[in-house]
Amino acid sequence: MDGLIRSSTRPEGGLEWVMIVNARRASKPQPKSSRRSATVRPGNTRSGSKPRGGKPKAGGPPAVAENPRLQKVLAMCGYGSRRQCEELITDGRVEIDRTVVTELGVRVDPETQQVRVDGVTLKMPRFKYFLLHKPVNVISTARDPWARTRVIDLVADADRLFTVGRLDKSSSGLILVTNDGDLAHQLTHPSFEVEKTYHVVVAGNPTRETLKQLRDGVYLAEGKASVERITVRKA
Repeated sequence: MDGLIRSSTRPEGGLEWVMIVNARRASKPQPKSSRRSATVRPGNTRSGSKPRGGKPKAGGPPAVAENPRLQKVLAMCGYGSRRQCEELITDGRVEIDRTVVTELGVRVDPETQQVRVDGVTLKMPRFKYFLLHKPVNVISTARDPWARTRVIDLVADADRLFTVGRLDKSSSGLILVTNDGDLAHQLTHPSFEVEKTYHVVVAGNPTRETLKQLRDGVYLAEGKASVERITVRKA
């Protein structure tokens, strides 16, 4: 939905309207029966969506999440990209419970198993979560060649932190900053259909044609962005 609606400053003496837009990120078309409102909590998929592991049998125990792959654990601990971590494994530099592992795809439980790289025991990072009000003229990207102020620069000890989603440089508002990649994936990937609410201030009264266009959906580079409902209020 980034870029679907832009806020604009109010001209002197002009009217100010607030458009409240409940929208979903662009995704593949879904049958109407599967489109429903939901409350999403961190770590959960959208209500009514089918878990990836399939539906557990009635009366049976809930599905248990698989342990992460070894290369993912190494990447989480700062040993480089997934590809670089795979090279560490194939080079024989990684041990699990004092046994050298060279096969890719091995899963590991870092809470109960000891993982070592070049003889050094792995220390799992603590997940951090910050809710930050982004000021105007601060950018959301993690890397900037022009050395402009970034959102993560406003957080102490910002090593390996990133923003979940983005706000434009000229926008301000609440943004989540974390080092939890799985949570960020569940909140931002279109397949999870997380509903978002946009409060947008515009100059003048939005026309019926504009509102109809939004309700019908807007096509972005990644697909059609669906708008669930729009409420217009005078500020």
